[in-house]
Amino acid sequence: KERARMEDALSPISTSNAASPPPQQPQEESQQPAPAQPSGVKYVCGDCGTQILLQPNDPVRCPRCGYRILYKMRTKRLIQFEAR
Repeated sequence: KERARMEDALSPISTSNAASPPPQQPQEESQQPAPAQPSGVKYVCGDCGTQILLQPNDPVRCPRCGYRILYKMRTKRLIQFEAR
């Protein structure tokens, strides 16, 4: 009986070890800065077809031809809607 209790106490799955967090490694080396993404939205001019990147305060006008109808480019991100 004593031997069984000692083996249980020495088992690798002990509750005292499970509660302690793993040692933290420095994250400075593993983290790399993310590539800078443009902060505007891509549009296509309705007249000349030029692709334009508009910032929030930019006028809605094609810089090449001056046309004011711009079409928003489709996103590359997967968008899924639930249909009933």
